[in-house]
Amino acid sequence: MNVQDIKAFKSNVLLEMPRQIEQTTKAGLILPTNSTKNGRLVSAKVLSVGEKVIDVAEGDRVLFYPKSGDSVWRNTDANTELYLIPEGHIIAVLEDGEEFAVDVES
Repeated sequence: MNVQDIKAFKSNVLLEMPRQIEQTTKAGLILPTNSTKNGRLVSAKVLSVGEKVIDVAEGDRVLFYPKSGDSVWRNTDANTELYLIPEGHIIAVLEDGEEFAVDVES
């Protein structure tokens, strides 16, 4: 399967973000990728939008919570992960298109 084979439908948005690498704490504990994403607002590139999406377009860089969507595909060669989320779960569109991540208190 190729990323080109996945298309968003209705009011959903297909996002691509760099895949999180396992992190090790100073004490030597290994944090799995899903523990580092919870409560974290991250940026992703919009790859595909459904026909009912209004406020974002392909190529936009947006902010969202990874836990608000489903990871649908991991491309280990490109070290990226695809998420399929409803448009309403997008927090903001970044004008400058830069990478962004911030910790958010739960």
